[in-house]
Amino acid sequence: MTSNVDRRGPGAAAIALPTLQLLLFVPLAAAIVGGSWAGIVKMLGYSNETAVAGLAGAGVVAVVTLASVLVMTPWKRRPMDLWMTFWLAGTVVRLLVTPIAAFLLYSAALLPAEPLALAVATAYLVTVLTETAVLARHVGRHS
Repeated sequence: MTSNVDRRGPGAAAIALPTLQLLLFVPLAAAIVGGSWAGIVKMLGYSNETAVAGLAGAGVVAVVTLASVLVMTPWKRRPMDLWMTFWLAGTVVRLLVTPIAAFLLYSAALLPAEPLALAVATAYLVTVLTETAVLARHVGRHS
């Protein structure tokens, strides 16, 4: 069954995403996770390797997330339904690329696996939640 409604027609809302907010808040969220990780690890008396692994994991997430945002070209005006498709596709690609990048870092730098994996997972969750909040706030104003 097909619909006669063209969502990309003249009545569709074409918007640009909040580029500055995405480029600022999403990596900042990963940096906060990395900084918190380092502080908590030091307070609990873990080794420097554990702190470095957490910082490296948060850094991997920040780089992959920033690249994902830039690939979406959020400064271009597009229909809202297309944006949500782009964002979902970007999130899925990021979900696949982040563990690969973390594994490559683990293999190259011989960091402890558990702290690296925990930091990557935590930073990923926080960055996705931050990005979702920024986008939801922006889209809510334009709906």
